[in-house]
Amino acid sequence: MANRVAWLTKRVKIGGEWFVRKPIVKPTGFVTEKVEHNGQTVHAPGTFVLEWYEAGKRQRKPLPNPRVKPRTHSARNSRHLRLGHTA
Repeated sequence: MANRVAWLTKRVKIGGEWFVRKPIVKPTGFVTEKVEHNGQTVHAPGTFVLEWYEAGKRQRKPLPNPRVKPRTHSARNSRHLRLGHTA
């Protein structure tokens, strides 16, 4: 598994069609919501996908949206505490 190379792509919907494009990266290294499409920079929300080759086959793994925080245990626990419940 040595020398594995991976790259980041983004699955976006532009004009009613789905495309896989390379995301725009700022000089500081941060990945933006923008992609290059037909020679223009376009703001297009979508799903980031990590891609690589393994045993001659292209592998893809969708990445979770970093801006969405799941509301699970912490929100549930704070609601129980407000209602006077104990864990």
